[in-house]
Amino acid sequence: MPALTYTQALSIPLLTIHTPALAVSALLMRRHGPRASYETWFSLFLFSLSRLAYASLQLATLAHRHRANAALRVAAATLAVDGLSPLLFAALGLLRRHMRALDEGPRPAQGQAAGKRPSVATALCLLEALVTAAMVCATVGNARLSRADVLAAEPHYGSPYRAAAVLYLVGFAGVVVAAGVVARERQSVDKAERRVLCAVGVALPFLFVRSLYLALGVLGGVEACKTVGGGATAFLCMALLPEAVVVVAFLGVGVGLKVGEGGK
Repeated sequence: MPALTYTQALSIPLLTIHTPALAVSALLMRRHGPRASYETWFSLFLFSLSRLAYASLQLATLAHRHRANAALRVAAATLAVDGLSPLLFAALGLLRRHMRALDEGPRPAQGQAAGKRPSVATALCLLEALVTAAMVCATVGNARLSRADVLAAEPHYGSPYRAAAVLYLVGFAGVVVAAGVVARERQSVDKAERRVLCAVGVALPFLFVRSLYLALGVLGGVEACKTVGGGATAFLCMALLPEAVVVVAFLGVGVGLKVGEGGK
């Protein structure tokens, strides 16, 4: 069997991280129910599943060196491209959970703080729609990614994928603003729900790095930051590792939450 390339070797830590992440997210989906899980734990479940599929396809190219190898590389490249939408959905889901905890907790003495809550909830809905639009644009862009582009490691990002990159950046900025607004009332909930906000806060710098990787590759044209044909080190440090930290942070706080704490 031929030796592992650097990119193929990255599949091993991916399998190590996302196999337990898939199991934990499935457990959280079952514990919290579909209504409380569709945006956070279900998104993380699908994300870990896609990363496991990507790693498996990369390793499968070792056993298929000819015709099937090209098809496996194209499939792996398609799975590698979009890693932001499920993580942003998960962050929005945790912020929405925190908002529910605020609504179920004691009302603030001043009416102004309470009056901001409906506007924040509306903003979260708009951000969800924005990230959904970005995901649709990215899907269209992936569909236009040709076999020749992947095999030549020279992807040509069209208008749909550039639009997706812009929408993702706006969506990330919206998550940062929403987290800052929600954090002002963190004392109104119990310690368990404050950990939810802490997890989002921990994840934000890593989501920024992941967003920067996307922007540099798609909008900036930086060769090292292109998911298809880019540098493996940049992919590891600016995509895979930040994604793993976000997943661990979100699942870590999820394990400690009881059913019904700001949930269903």
